[in-house]
Amino acid sequence: MNVILRAVQEEAFGEIPKSEHPVHTRKEESPRVRASEKKHTMKKSALFRLDPFISVDGLLRVGGRLRRARLEYGERHPILLPKGHHVSRLTVRHYHDQVHNQGWQITYGAIRQAGYWLVNGNHMVAKELSLCVVCKKLRGPPVEQRMADLPRHSPMSVLIYLAPGPFRSEGQGEGPPA
Repeated sequence: MNVILRAVQEEAFGEIPKSEHPVHTRKEESPRVRASEKKHTMKKSALFRLDPFISVDGLLRVGGRLRRARLEYGERHPILLPKGHHVSRLTVRHYHDQVHNQGWQITYGAIRQAGYWLVNGNHMVAKELSLCVVCKKLRGPPVEQRMADLPRHSPMSVLIYLAPGPFRSEGQGEGPPA
């Protein structure tokens, strides 16, 4: 799986992994200067806010404030997946099926818990769920049934249906009560 993810990241974020490796040109260069150069090159990237780094296994992961959190490594530093890539869509579909079509928030939570970070993830999950036939049936608007036209009847039959109790005509039995 790591080979596929590395290939996807190299295809989508080709410039990021190359600029992430620290360049040691001079021994007297301070870490602060290297950090400012790295920051300057990263500002051009859409991933700047995610503070990406390359892990030991060679995958681009999200950095940030969760370094000391008591979470699993994959949750603290999820693997970056590009938006719109086929592997990203397959990941969304897999976890959507795994949570049994429970909606975009639960699907996205399952993806994050598995250790993946989708760039523009909310939009991507919502788009994939809009293509899901089961979700369309479950969450579609209620359908209103149109009432058919009334059948043709004589005015007398309409009165029969409207009159409460048994209907008697004047010619039968006793006359109208006095």
